[in-house]
Amino acid sequence: MHKKTQNAKDLMEDSKSKYIKTTIEKGVFYVGLNYRPIEIEKPPPLPKKPYDSEAHEKEILEKNIKYPAPEGFKTLELYMDGGLGPHYKVSVYSNGNVEWEGICFVKHMGKKKYHISKRKIRSLSKAIHESCFWHLKKSYSDIDWLSWNDGGLCSVTVENLDGKAKTVTDYFPSTIHAPIQFARLIDKIEKITKIKKYNEFTFDNEECLDFDVSLE
Repeated sequence: MHKKTQNAKDLMEDSKSKYIKTTIEKGVFYVGLNYRPIEIEKPPPLPKKPYDSEAHEKEILEKNIKYPAPEGFKTLELYMDGGLGPHYKVSVYSNGNVEWEGICFVKHMGKKKYHISKRKIRSLSKAIHESCFWHLKKSYSDIDWLSWNDGGLCSVTVENLDGKAKTVTDYFPSTIHAPIQFARLIDKIEKITKIKKYNEFTFDNEECLDFDVSLE
């Protein structure tokens, strides 16, 4: 009976003399005529292919040409967490209802509801399509410590009328960022929903500061 080992190299060397074939799949070696599984440590992942922003932008544009523009959307949400900058959320619904929530460091704190026209809803739907939204990556980042940084993030979530939903997130501290189409979408959402009068940055929200700040 073969002795279990946690060393992939030793197992490979051993298999040359005792077994006919060795294959690996999902961290498990299948060894011998009966392909008995022997658990081993998974090898370190291969380095990711360097992010090529130009190639990615070209790819999403080519895909978007063949992608039919949706007739509309059910919900559209823009969430902004600027770290020590504007922190807010705005949700837009297909019937024109808009819900604003100022969370921190914005001129208008708290919730507010208002309405926009059907023409503006169509403009938002067009902006979503032009941004190649459904072909963007779900996340743009090259760092793993996103839970505690002060750089912030911006995400857009869209749910189509057919129930298909997706969220795209761009992390500010990262050296990898979403294509310019994503930034244009955010700008159009802000302009069409007229939230620029609400999301103006202010440092007057003392309740948002949960740490001591001393200026010398």
